[in-house]
Amino acid sequence: MSEKIYEIKPITGNDRENCLSNVFIKKDVFDKAVGWNNFLKLTHANTKLFNNEYFTKAQSIKSFIGRTIPFKLLDINSEVQFTFKTYMNYVRFLGQQIIHECTNELHIPDNTELTRWTQGTDMTVHSDNSWPDGDKTDHPTSFRTWSAIYYLNDDYEGGEIYFPRIDWAYKPEANSLLVFPSNDTFLHGVTEVTKGERFTVAIWYTQDYAHIEV
Repeated sequence: MSEKIYEIKPITGNDRENCLSNVFIKKDVFDKAVGWNNFLKLTHANTKLFNNEYFTKAQSIKSFIGRTIPFKLLDINSEVQFTFKTYMNYVRFLGQQIIHECTNELHIPDNTELTRWTQGTDMTVHSDNSWPDGDKTDHPTSFRTWSAIYYLNDDYEGGEIYFPRIDWAYKPEANSLLVFPSNDTFLHGVTEVTKGERFTVAIWYTQDYAHIEV
């Protein structure tokens, strides 16, 4: 697969169709000397939170139990958890801003998770709002419109995200945000992490207010 990078730029008029067929990358999300470094240190110092019983009971996907910290369940009365929520919230709204620039529409987060990818973990090819053939019938998250992934680190091997239908793959760069439509054109998977640990914040967006994340 060839590596193509689509940098974020304002979308107007006839560019909208092109926007909806692209993957976007925003680099240097946080200031590396302060924000990114502190977010990374916070994550490494609190990996026990991934096994928090309150969080694991809320995870419906078996392979992700013990690997995610959900934004909506973070306790704002805990200094550590509130700090996690602050960082994740910034990424959520940056993704929302990028989507708005592309569509001139409001898309709201429906779910946000900080995920730990240990050695040996991967993800099979899937669509975020349909079955692989594009059918949305009985799909549990058919209401999703856009997806975003923030890459907290890149000091690991493997763990590339790949999009077979657009013939594109991305070796994640630390402190970058990837944004793309949730439909089956953007079927994607993650190659196995073969060394080290990979940390990501995944955000999914919707226009269905019944699923808004608070």
